[in-house]
Amino acid sequence: MGSCRTHRGSHDVGQGGRSGPGWPLAALPWAPGGPGWRAAPPWQRTAPRPSYDTADTLGPPPVGVGIGVADPSVRIGDRERQAAHAVLGRALAEGYLSVAEFDDRSARTWTATTGAEVDRLLDDLPVAELRRSDPSARAAARAAARRESRRHLWSWLALSALMVLIWLVIAIPTGAWYPWPVWPVLGTGIGAVAHTVQDRRAGPNGEALPAVRR
Repeated sequence: MGSCRTHRGSHDVGQGGRSGPGWPLAALPWAPGGPGWRAAPPWQRTAPRPSYDTADTLGPPPVGVGIGVADPSVRIGDRERQAAHAVLGRALAEGYLSVAEFDDRSARTWTATTGAEVDRLLDDLPVAELRRSDPSARAAARAAARRESRRHLWSWLALSALMVLIWLVIAIPTGAWYPWPVWPVLGTGIGAVAHTVQDRRAGPNGEALPAVRR
């Protein structure tokens, strides 16, 4: 039994307890705005939410910034400092920071010793969006997509050659010259060619570009 805050009465709120319909979302410790959420630093807010009955209704937690360090109390090295500095550079280039703000935060980045110190410098910036707009990240994504399409194409060519070889091995002694490999080669080739064409028409972030009407 428990006191239902919705109906202002005392009745069973069910097995869900505080996650039942009679409790406001803010009463949940890790709900946005709840006591645990307000007390937690941004690094911990990116952790997976506990499995409450109403977890699907809470929505995703705010995206923390982070620079690849799981524990903010752990000391960081030059790799993490360079990652943070790159984010600050993109923020300056896109107008999120002034030159003075960039200089100040950049200097503090190189003297930071823990992830928490760097997190405070990036906490008010749209880090995920800035990383997507990074030219080096876009180039790496495009290169990875092209490698994948080439692997797909070469796999198709190897499979096609294998099927033709099997056909010849069977057809020469038996005289069964019906070109059956054309069907699997054609079927798998459509996917390989479509993958290659789509990759060549990909946008700067790897998304497919719309067809140009002439």
